[in-house]
Amino acid sequence: MGVVVMSLASYSGEPSDGPSLLMFHGVTRRAYDLEPLYSAINGRVNWQAFDLPGHGESPRSNRRYVVVDYVDAIAPIIGAIDQSPIYLFGHSLGAMVALMAASRWPDSVRGVILEDPPFSTMGDRFHSSFLRLQFEGLLRLLRQYDDEEGLYRGLVELPVKRASDGAVVRFIELRDAASLRTYAQYLRAVDPNVLEPIVGGKWMDRYHLGTVCASVRCPVLVFQASQKLGGMLTDDDLSTLQSGLMECEVIKATESGHMIHATHGDLMVQALIRFLGADAGI
Repeated sequence: MGVVVMSLASYSGEPSDGPSLLMFHGVTRRAYDLEPLYSAINGRVNWQAFDLPGHGESPRSNRRYVVVDYVDAIAPIIGAIDQSPIYLFGHSLGAMVALMAASRWPDSVRGVILEDPPFSTMGDRFHSSFLRLQFEGLLRLLRQYDDEEGLYRGLVELPVKRASDGAVVRFIELRDAASLRTYAQYLRAVDPNVLEPIVGGKWMDRYHLGTVCASVRCPVLVFQASQKLGGMLTDDDLSTLQSGLMECEVIKATESGHMIHATHGDLMVQALIRFLGADAGI
């Protein structure tokens, strides 16, 4: 299914008369992670999903893997789309990439869908967040293992903080064995350097949310997960989006953690198709 487009591995659905939808995954994941959404939009939307640099089948980068570097990496893709309108969808890291892309190319992007972007949670609040322990552990695993079985065993025993109460537990207590095996497959294809700027507190260098919002001209649909269940979009950052964007619709997924597309895909698809509206032939 995968082909290389502009040096990034790309996955696409059936051609349609609908709009172009470019889709970007979260950090340490890959395009296949968004598969729960594909079948529902197939034939309605010309979707393409990309493995970001250092992930999946895409090449590793000689840059620092800060969020802005990923935006730079998709610039040729944005420029190569000759079918309008263009919409962008992103989960987590991909959401931050999508929003900044809309600010850089406002004449090319008609709408953006953001799934639980972790702005300050992975930025200036990272070292005090529940995620620090997890990402420091993931970096150790990637340096130690390059095989899927080793990564899986490491994930099972990985100490992480539970978002609801801050208790330190094994990862297997928060994720079932099947999801950890899938995650081990993803991690095997991740460049360990992807995690360096995250653990070092540099991931959001040159990414200023208020400035980005001020340059976005299109409507933005935002999904916010429950922070008690591991959601990463804070209320403060959501407020910045609502006050800084020209048009911002918010859907609160109060019963879902960070992976809304995996646990509540129907909710996302219904809202996504409605957001695309007439462009998707609805």
